[in-house]
Amino acid sequence: MKKLLLVSFSLILVICIIQKTGEPKTPSGTSGTSSANPKIAAAYQGTKQVSVYATLKDYEEAEGISITKFGEAPSLAMKVSMGEIPSVEERLPEEPLVVLPADKIGSYGGNLVNPHMGNIDFLEDMLREFPLMFTNDLKRIVPNIIKAWDVNLGATEYTFHIRKGIKWSDGVAFTSDAFLFWYQAYAMNTELNPHGISHFKDGNNKMGVMTKIDDYSFKVSFSTPNGIILAKMCRFRPVPYLPGHYLKQFHPSYSDQAQVEKLAKGEGFSSWVELFNNKRYYFDNPASPTIFAWMPTNKANAQVHVLERNPYFWAIDAAGNQLPYADGVHRVNLGNQETIVLKALAGDVDYVHPYVLGYDKNYPLFKREEARGKYRLITQGGWSTFLGTLMFNMNSPDALLKELFNQKDFRIALSVGMDRNAMNEVVFKGQYTPSQVGPLIGPPYHGESDKFKQYTEYDMEMANSILDKLGLKWNDGKITRVRPDTGAPLEIVAIVNTDWTQTIQICEIMKDNFQKLGINLILKPLAQQFFSEKRDARDYQIAITTIGFGGSKMDFASLNGGAVPRSPNWSVSPDWGLWIMSEGKEGVEPPDDVKRLAEISKSFVQESDEAKRQKLEAEVFDIHAENLWYISSLKQPGDLPQVFYVPVSNRLVNVSDPVAGEWYYAVPESWSIDE
Repeated sequence: MKKLLLVSFSLILVICIIQKTGEPKTPSGTSGTSSANPKIAAAYQGTKQVSVYATLKDYEEAEGISITKFGEAPSLAMKVSMGEIPSVEERLPEEPLVVLPADKIGSYGGNLVNPHMGNIDFLEDMLREFPLMFTNDLKRIVPNIIKAWDVNLGATEYTFHIRKGIKWSDGVAFTSDAFLFWYQAYAMNTELNPHGISHFKDGNNKMGVMTKIDDYSFKVSFSTPNGIILAKMCRFRPVPYLPGHYLKQFHPSYSDQAQVEKLAKGEGFSSWVELFNNKRYYFDNPASPTIFAWMPTNKANAQVHVLERNPYFWAIDAAGNQLPYADGVHRVNLGNQETIVLKALAGDVDYVHPYVLGYDKNYPLFKREEARGKYRLITQGGWSTFLGTLMFNMNSPDALLKELFNQKDFRIALSVGMDRNAMNEVVFKGQYTPSQVGPLIGPPYHGESDKFKQYTEYDMEMANSILDKLGLKWNDGKITRVRPDTGAPLEIVAIVNTDWTQTIQICEIMKDNFQKLGINLILKPLAQQFFSEKRDARDYQIAITTIGFGGSKMDFASLNGGAVPRSPNWSVSPDWGLWIMSEGKEGVEPPDDVKRLAEISKSFVQESDEAKRQKLEAEVFDIHAENLWYISSLKQPGDLPQVFYVPVSNRLVNVSDPVAGEWYYAVPESWSIDE
């Protein structure tokens, strides 16, 4: 009875929260159908995929359309009439980005309701604008903040042109200075970034040089060719621009250092570095100006994190209406997956990432209930993910474990000692694939190749034979193997990232498997933040987590830090990564194959020919297949509809179908509430 009462109270509380944040969903006086150019709006027909034109002029010339005036949200029109903000014509840039919505010209008003479990995993999908952007299908690079760019013949100099007239959310002009401040105050500051910014480095691991040309143009130069900087500009995280007019007060290069340190201590920070990083963290700082479609009004850890529209947003729809359509975004902390599932089934939230829903765990339920008409399921672009992946501390302070971890035969023994079929059937009902880490299936990478399935067959006899040859003897009762150095039982502690709920289930089966090999695997579950802290501090023996090893087709070898050592905390071995990043000044010297990966990464950055880049990528995959530094349990295929699905409320339109796996490429400012 007590349990029933608690569940009932929880549901009542959730309903109250949803009603508080989502109702009325199109407030009176603040909503309405866009009508800046009603004939254009009436004639518009979407393609189910959002797309953009770089400028209004490009759009008008391509479509034979003339935009004669601009529309705005009624709530903003009211502020204009009261003299609180300038007119929409003054707020928009001279050359706004033109967004062609997926379905139709939308309506203004309402708040998008998005649930979460107390984290900010997908907040960034709504609060991020990259300099350039991938299309929703990730196949092309298109303009965004930057309207155009020029490249010299050697691909060593890039000139970027910002659309003229963009403004920060406080009305201050957004110019080249935003990029220059990021470069000078943040990227090149050795206290904030002692190892520089990996996305901004050339093939020789040297930082690019940024110079201002004028208020709306800047140049980036590299010492060697950089064939992938444009792709990086589509996924540059954190974004490579900052509001200097706000942040200078927190930086000793622009303000009195004593005063900055005083500010830091007054807010509970140990240094100006902590203060500055806190203030630049725009997701969680309502005081920071932004150029995103919505801006936070309170802290991200609030029960209801409220985002409201940016009156100076710099994009319009195909009928000349300033975006976004929705007045705001209400991110509701519902605390747990079960409650989120209930509200999504009821159509009380507008969109939910499948990760939050447990991927395939709840797909049958959502598919069955879809016919009730509260929501629709759309396909999300997926990626291959590898669950239950073991990473070894190759420089463990435990001499025996260090020796074992660095022996490929020991890693092979553990791999063939894992019953992946049991994991697959018990945890995923047979839908996943036993696999080592590898690329996507099909051309050009062919992740279906047998080389990425080696040592995945369950073979206890082979595993025990290898362990015997390594001198790991059983005790007298053949209950456990013993350490040859101390005679103590052979135990290995594994920190486990609980961010994916299925990982623990996989690890429990793995623990049983290893027990039969005479190895006691001690599991230490940790939330992602603490898991990462332990791993980065080298405070682990084995780390078990989920990794991506080949997402989209574009520029994998340079952008995926799991494959190549481009971080001082490289997941294969942080100390090897540190040695590479510091050019041998710190860390531990790695094997030659790791050095070759670093060379490939540099060559990849310099190479502008896609076919040649793919050959370099193939070599990266081959090196990993040969060394088996990672041991993966199961592969989550990137094309399973029961894994990559998004429940979208029936009141929400203009969501591309399929939708990009990372929603900023789906242009959420064009999503509209249609009631």
